[in-house]
Amino acid sequence: MRTKTGKRQSVKATHSVQPIFNLVLGWALLVPTLFFVARGTFSFDRVQSNNLLEYDAGTIMETGAWSIYYRGEQMLMYLVVCLLIWPVLPSIFKEIARPRNYWLILLPIWGGLSMIWSQDPMKTLLNIIPMFLLTCFGTYLTVRLSPERQVEFFLFAGVVTLAANYLLVIFYPSAGIAQFDGKGAWQGLFVHKNQCGILMTYMLIPAFCVPPSTLLKRLGLVVYVIADLFIIVMTQSRTGWLTASCCLVFLTMAKLSWKFAWKEKVLIAVCVLAIVSLISLLCFAYMSELAILLGKDATLTGRTNIWATLWPVLGKRPYVGYGYSAFWLGMRGESATLNLAFTNLANAENAVMQMWLELGGVGVVIMCAGILISCKHVWWSALHRPSNYTLWCSANVFLTVLALVDGDKIMFPNTIEWALYVASFISLSTNARNPKSQKVAARFGLDEVRPTYQLG
Repeated sequence: MRTKTGKRQSVKATHSVQPIFNLVLGWALLVPTLFFVARGTFSFDRVQSNNLLEYDAGTIMETGAWSIYYRGEQMLMYLVVCLLIWPVLPSIFKEIARPRNYWLILLPIWGGLSMIWSQDPMKTLLNIIPMFLLTCFGTYLTVRLSPERQVEFFLFAGVVTLAANYLLVIFYPSAGIAQFDGKGAWQGLFVHKNQCGILMTYMLIPAFCVPPSTLLKRLGLVVYVIADLFIIVMTQSRTGWLTASCCLVFLTMAKLSWKFAWKEKVLIAVCVLAIVSLISLLCFAYMSELAILLGKDATLTGRTNIWATLWPVLGKRPYVGYGYSAFWLGMRGESATLNLAFTNLANAENAVMQMWLELGGVGVVIMCAGILISCKHVWWSALHRPSNYTLWCSANVFLTVLALVDGDKIMFPNTIEWALYVASFISLSTNARNPKSQKVAARFGLDEVRPTYQLG
């Protein structure tokens, strides 16, 4: 475009953007998102199980997970998901079917095939269908929302989750505070303090990936981060503390790396990897001492005993496992022996072992291959296209990697972690597979390579 003086002037498209909480879509997305953030089980719905008697008896899962109320709640949430994704379903399928995403979608497909050899085919079916819908929901986020909108939405969801946690702790402590150990650990919206610690770490990440445009917004983000970290501390969850600490270190290092050239980034990464490897070896060598230092016993609250007991069980079906979500059947199947030895045991307390039990060694290989590919995409984005959005995606992948060692689960039903991993995997693979695309660069908020359009 030319001015009256005849000089050429660049024109950039500008438009006012409504905050996500002013949009109907934002509130519609919030409903199932909160359900997935709470892993499909709200503390106020399971308050009758928040006591020592129920917890020791191992009935906390039976009183909520398979009740008619829970099934109705789950069906309602997935109905909302179906209504949301239906208008863009062809685009979702097209995105999932891209060759670069094969390792991502292969894991749910293998989970579906496990119905053939599952200990409980019906339970596998009832869990794998929601898992496919959850995978579509994660893909929907990348198809329907721009990168900036995705981060903004999860910050909005984090604010709502944070407010719900404080409200339950203050006004409904019989749900918001764990009553079964007598230590007053906060659990807020969640049914366990470890879940609260891990999930609130996920909700912490967007605050570091939203550039504040005003001083008031910057102050609001600071208050949000402090309030979130305070809840994590009050959970008394050592897993939550370590997860949040590692995540903060990752975010800090990632942002600092933006100031260096790519060769310097490589050198720093090698040094950091060496330090992390050394620390990991020391932690493994002195695991018992560290556990005692953190207020736990030498068995990590019985985890090492569980892992030792699981090895013979893994050897019975080493390649295909016992079926997706079909190992822990109480006093039925292979889990019966374990339940005689351990009361209230419903997971392996280790993501790799949990996947091995359900989908066998094949499932573990697929899971690890997908994570390695996503890590490669994180590395590429850090070297060539760092941005606030790729930082958010990279942090989600980082927490998925941590899940391999912190007792969390991967591809677990009704969990926001899987949806975030799917969205991050797809976005980072798109970024890495289109290194020369100005369109992709513009999507990821990279102003330095965004084209300037001129008219006239």
